[in-house]
Amino acid sequence: MKKVIFLMSHSGSGSNSLYALLGGHSRIMGIENNNIYQSDMSLFSVSNMKHKLTNSSRMYLDHILYNFQYSLKPNIWVKMIFLVREPEASIDYMVNRKLFKKSEAKRYYLYRIRRICELAKRNPDSVFLTYSNLREGKGLTEIADHIGIKEKISFSQEFIVPSGNNTLKSQDYDELSDCYNKYLYYASRVGTRCIK
Repeated sequence: MKKVIFLMSHSGSGSNSLYALLGGHSRIMGIENNNIYQSDMSLFSVSNMKHKLTNSSRMYLDHILYNFQYSLKPNIWVKMIFLVREPEASIDYMVNRKLFKKSEAKRYYLYRIRRICELAKRNPDSVFLTYSNLREGKGLTEIADHIGIKEKISFSQEFIVPSGNNTLKSQDYDELSDCYNKYLYYASRVGTRCIK
């Protein structure tokens, strides 16, 4: 079976840009298509999809932003990448782009961050990074090493994902930030390769 890469993230995290960067590599085929992974058969189905290459070095990349899409146990053919962003910019991105209403965005963000950390605990052989890491030029070397790419990967320009105007009260952001920091600390304790 060929390698499958899962980019686990949430809306507003910058994961679209990371997905596009990785999907542009000759060995990686992006298959973002609301796939649901509940059994090993779903992995076999993915690995038999059409690919840019015809040799055994090919990889498939899916981008998962919602909780219901993935419930598989760790698998040697699966490589996990987790990407999160601080709540203020994430919530503002979602609300300003009308992806969610304010209360829905807050609920989605908290639920998704928790789920990401749960998946990180179940998949200790993974890479966990933040939007800030990518802004600082960190994490891409570790990702390339993790998924088995020898070539250096980098963004063609500065990594920026605009968030828009503030949409919540400062008290809400403070509460969300407390949760975010707790989850980051948790992720750093469960064995993932957390980028500093």
